[in-house]
Amino acid sequence: KTLSRTDSSTVGKKKACSLLAAVKPTNLEEERAKFLQDETYQPQFKYTDPAAAQAARDKHPPTDEYMGLAVAVLEGVRERFGLESQYHHRVWGKVLTTEEVDAQVATYLEDNDLCVHVRVQWSSSNLVTSFGRGCLNLVDREGYYRQHRLRGLLDHELGTHFTRAYNHRFSLPAHQRGATAATTAVHTMKETSAVHATKQTSALDTTSAFEALATEEGIASLNTHQYLRDKALFQPALLYWSASRASRLGFAQLNEEMKRYIDCASRRWLECVRVKRGYPPPPFSTPSTICSRQRRRRRRLNLLMPLDAS
Repeated sequence: KTLSRTDSSTVGKKKACSLLAAVKPTNLEEERAKFLQDETYQPQFKYTDPAAAQAARDKHPPTDEYMGLAVAVLEGVRERFGLESQYHHRVWGKVLTTEEVDAQVATYLEDNDLCVHVRVQWSSSNLVTSFGRGCLNLVDREGYYRQHRLRGLLDHELGTHFTRAYNHRFSLPAHQRGATAATTAVHTMKETSAVHATKQTSALDTTSAFEALATEEGIASLNTHQYLRDKALFQPALLYWSASRASRLGFAQLNEEMKRYIDCASRRWLECVRVKRGYPPPPFSTPSTICSRQRRRRRRLNLLMPLDAS
């Protein structure tokens, strides 16, 4: 069975502009082509709403609190596996075809009785796999999915985010729960933050929506790694390191430092975009980064700290 594909212009539209939507450049493909042709080029991103992009990037300042741990993880992976491509091959497994991804996702949904609750769409607009509004959004990019990594991503998005959303409905008043799981288990923590801010409906209300989301993301990332042969949290450590370095380096300089860990130019571009998006053209963007993901990585480490009894 082939899962539906959706044009990038129709996926993920919301009335309210989310943080990630606010910092998404409108000229991403044009700047990508320029940068991959000349890696000394400083991309000049443009945004639909520059003010919203500025508000999003200013909300989460960078931190170096766990930089030592992040570097230790990255260097350990480099010593054991080499650069990122070798790590992906040995830990994430073989690259999957579209048909293989469709089959593995369909099997996962059937095995976990999720077929009636979760829709699946492919989109070329997503940088990463995501779940929201009852839909699992897959990345329509060649070579993105690998055998063992896909299982981890499904555990991340559905095993954690869907499960949290599904269970959350039971903390809401009866009239807000809806008639079916399909209509209620559709919101991620981002989408219910407004409810948390205005209504005392659950224990989650005692914590800010973003802190709750950070905790959820931390648990989700642990789930991502539970079946991988190497559990060193390489990708989260890379994002944390990237966000910290991005606060001190321009886009091209960050890309140059990233060569120590990532040997693929397209992958370096993607990782740089994830931490540099939301910022205006140089010179203003030189010492800047968007750090909401870094804060989630900190929460993941906080979750693991009590387990370090050795």
